Amino acid sequence: KITQRTEADLVHQVEANQLDLAIVTYQKDLPTSVEITHEMTDDFCLIADSSFAQPSAPFSGWATSQSWLYPPSSCSSRLLIDRWMEQQQCFFKPYMELESFDLMIQFVALKMGVAFVPRRALSAFPRKHQIQRLSLPFTLQRKLCVIRPRFSIVPEQVETFVKGILFS
Repeated sequence: KITQRTEADLVHQVEANQLDLAIVTYQKDLPTSVEITHEMTDDFCLIADSSFAQPSAPFSGWATSQSWLYPPSSCSSRLLIDRWMEQQQCFFKPYMELESFDLMIQFVALKMGVAFVPRRALSAFPRKHQIQRLSLPFTLQRKLCVIRPRFSIVPEQVETFVKGILFS
């Protein structure tokens, strides 16, 4: 069973042994009943629809005039993006907040705005000709980790999934 929920819900469900594992953004304050089994770096990229002109102005000036699609303010990816945008001295409200990076990519393809999304999320998007990655002079990354209950036995098929698909 694969599910997509908020990170707080996922951590809670792993802690309560309701899930065998979860993939979440790295957190320093994970409960002691949960352990990290794998970690990986996840790069973000800035995407726009395929007809969008590459920005020529400095990022901070250009960014304030865009319709930004953001993850919800409560999620760790949003906090990461907000911190980074503050460093670039960009202060603005998102045009839309969406729970799913997949949905954000769909809306960008429909010319509804621009978005930072994990590069990995783009691999599943079937109509790549409708979007483009914009060039940026910086890197935005997050650290993902796989968590599981500390004292559990992980089924073999789950271990195979984690090792063979996510980290190959």
